[in-house]
Amino acid sequence: IQNIVDYTAFIIDVFAQECKTSMKEAHNYLRTYGGLAFLRNHYDIEHCENPEYTVQSLKEICRRNVGYAL
Repeated sequence: IQNIVDYTAFIIDVFAQECKTSMKEAHNYLRTYGGLAFLRNHYDIEHCENPEYTVQSLKEICRRNVGYAL
């Protein structure tokens, strides 16, 4: 479980940097629009991917769930 928590925090940080926002805002956005659920459900695959690819996937998932552009 600790690996999942550490990876999720890392990806939230990368996402926040990419979107030029705070980690808190990035976390809230990902929680609201399904990004955190995606990370939790697909950790086994996503933690092996390039973080930039994962961030792009998260952006697309959130957009599909009516997320506004960060």
